[in-house]
Amino acid sequence: MSAKAIRPRELKRLEKELQDIRALSKDSSVSADSVEGDLTHWKGHLKGPDATPYSGGKFVINIEIPADYPYNPPKMKFDTKIWHPNISSQTGAICLDVLGKEWSPALTIRTALLSIQALLSAPEPDDPQDAEVAEMYKHSRELFNQTAKYWTETFASENKSSTEEKVQKLVEMGFTAEQAKASLEKHGWDETLALNSLLEGM
Repeated sequence: MSAKAIRPRELKRLEKELQDIRALSKDSSVSADSVEGDLTHWKGHLKGPDATPYSGGKFVINIEIPADYPYNPPKMKFDTKIWHPNISSQTGAICLDVLGKEWSPALTIRTALLSIQALLSAPEPDDPQDAEVAEMYKHSRELFNQTAKYWTETFASENKSSTEEKVQKLVEMGFTAEQAKASLEKHGWDETLALNSLLEGM
């Protein structure tokens, strides 16, 4: 959809929002910008909150803005893989009231990103987007924290893991070095597939 589909008044608001979020991004834990100048398609960036398994991660959010924005919410989903009860581990879809029935034209793209960041600090497992993750969060919190931290280090960290680091991460989760290496080699050093295989074998 081109920006031409949006009425001039709403287009002016989007331009103002983009200007504001750019001005604030330097000192903020959230930021966003349009993709190739398309005001209906943005990419958001947020830092994982401290004291959570997402700390140290940088997450990318895909933002699609409908023609009737701000009267209807933007469509947001995680481009970066994340392990969280309210975010699909497969598609990145987000279950959050302010992106649905609680949306108000008074809200902005920036406030929506801040709400998503707050969700990382305070998951809502009783209203899940990903039932498997929610079950782990409710019944095996330590394993949830380990898995969420592992996914953050694997997918949201600026420093991609070496093979030795990949083995070490699995060892820290309670597997032997032999088990970790064998599973990683079997799955082409894909850490997620290796971890899932090891967890299924427990």
